[in-house]
Amino acid sequence: MDESRITWSDLRPYVTLWTVAAAIVTLVATLWVVSWLFVEVPVLRVSVWSLFIGVIKSMGSLHVHPSDFYPVLESGSENGGDTGGGGVPMYVKLPFTAGGLLLLRVFVRAIPSYAHWEERMFRRRSQHDGLGQRIRVCVLFGLVHFANIVYPLAVCIALIGAGGVFLASYLRAYRRTESERHAVLQSTALHSVYNVLAIGFLAAWMLYALWA
Repeated sequence: MDESRITWSDLRPYVTLWTVAAAIVTLVATLWVVSWLFVEVPVLRVSVWSLFIGVIKSMGSLHVHPSDFYPVLESGSENGGDTGGGGVPMYVKLPFTAGGLLLLRVFVRAIPSYAHWEERMFRRRSQHDGLGQRIRVCVLFGLVHFANIVYPLAVCIALIGAGGVFLASYLRAYRRTESERHAVLQSTALHSVYNVLAIGFLAAWMLYALWA
């Protein structure tokens, strides 16, 4: 096994019903926390992207609207296209959907390698850490996702809990096997399944918003 390029085949022995169930529960809990934070603490909706847009707007000299670049999205049927609902022409929906599904396939194939890299960075050797250090690493795991410019701060805070679940999976596997390698692969499997479910949920929501 090439440790620098983990694939779904490498993770197959580690993906069990428990892994899938844990990923589903973790995702549902994460979404609930994000929703609660959005409502109760609106300031946590901020992201790097929203800050960038805020700076652009504060300049006052630049007024940009999406319709300036994609006027067809502003009024579907008025531009001579079959909208099929939602005000977006069919000739925009179809290539957007096809391209999105192709990109989704690329993302899904790459997920194990990225998840494995994160698990090696944040979980490996954590069996030797005390509770305080483990908590600090979980906090760092969540907040480092703020570097993804579209992630609101609320999502990063919710991911602190997800990191705790991945850590628990690592420690459970390590106690059973006493092998860092197998423990990392086990937490990587959970992390990867979680990411697939999260991306699938996001893709379904975007397609629904496009076609509804």
